[in-house]
Amino acid sequence: MTWKSVTSAASVLTFAGGLWIAPAQAADAEGLSVTGETRIRYESLDGQFRARGEGGDQIIAMRNLIQIEYAGPTITLGVEVQDARAYLDDAGTPLSTSFVNPLDLLQAYVRLESPPPPGFDEAQLTLGRQTVSIGSRRVIERVEFANVIFSYTGAYLQAASGRGDELHLLAVAPVDRRPSSRAALGDNDLSGDEESWGRTFWGVHYRRKDAFKSYLPDTWAEVFVYGLNERDTADLQTPNRQYVQPGFRFYRSPKAGRIDFDVEAALRRGSRRGTAVAADFRDLEVQASTLHAAIGVTLQHPWRPRLSLDYDFASGDEDPSDADYGQYERLFGSRRTDLGNTSLFGPWTPANLSAPGGRVEIAPSPNW
Repeated sequence: MTWKSVTSAASVLTFAGGLWIAPAQAADAEGLSVTGETRIRYESLDGQFRARGEGGDQIIAMRNLIQIEYAGPTITLGVEVQDARAYLDDAGTPLSTSFVNPLDLLQAYVRLESPPPPGFDEAQLTLGRQTVSIGSRRVIERVEFANVIFSYTGAYLQAASGRGDELHLLAVAPVDRRPSSRAALGDNDLSGDEESWGRTFWGVHYRRKDAFKSYLPDTWAEVFVYGLNERDTADLQTPNRQYVQPGFRFYRSPKAGRIDFDVEAALRRGSRRGTAVAADFRDLEVQASTLHAAIGVTLQHPWRPRLSLDYDFASGDEDPSDADYGQYERLFGSRRTDLGNTSLFGPWTPANLSAPGGRVEIAPSPNW
């Protein structure tokens, strides 16, 4: 993407307002709790960068959430409903299931105390439809900025040690959001989401707290392996992706008067078809990689200014006609934290990318 194509999006305006309903019980207390949120966001885009796009665009994105949870001594039951809609869009608005998901079941789960794995002191197992965020959330996350939140159905084990180490074990099927056609999305049609049983996403993620305590306190070290396995079903054609992705992360959170950093890298190996067409039987060898590296410092000032340098890399496919597939794909993780806002103005995604940059962040008051 050239500098010209980026600056052609001359002006982006986002205005959001919302209401939060506080829980009736503390999060760790037994009993019934009810939480909810209403968020309304207006977006306007002046100038287009998308291919064949003309003029500007606008949208009102509205999302309502309500969660009911009952916590007992050893078991927790929870249900969360999501209602996400879009208004003021027109035929050229790039609507997708990231914008619209009217009145559907986001979560329906049971959480149990579980025997901890060796080396850990406690564990809990969540079964059913659920949202998931692990580590940096670059691999899997419960989205914040996007209007529609993803969910998954399966099993998720979280274990913790007395010193704060974490182990995450995951095996889930992504939930396909409905409707998916452009006309139905534009009309905010109701259609129940369904599990994509032909796809399995799994992972093992270990986080070590204070890994370098003697000379770099408050540093997390993480290692992980994630995988995606797909097969075609009667309801869904896939590229038959068979991925394994090992990686690592070193992270130190920002704090006034010290240096912080975040380095995360992953390699992806496996195979896939070039397309999701049922007649495509040609397997391509997948070799892709990604890297995020950032270093910053927070100054000792009432506004807590933080200065940082960032670099993001994601491999691309050098020759689309050969038997190799080199483009890194963002599967279920965040792109906003590293690459800026999504939604109407969202040119960046971690694929075929080499992007150095700098940031200045301030917090003038606790309300900012």
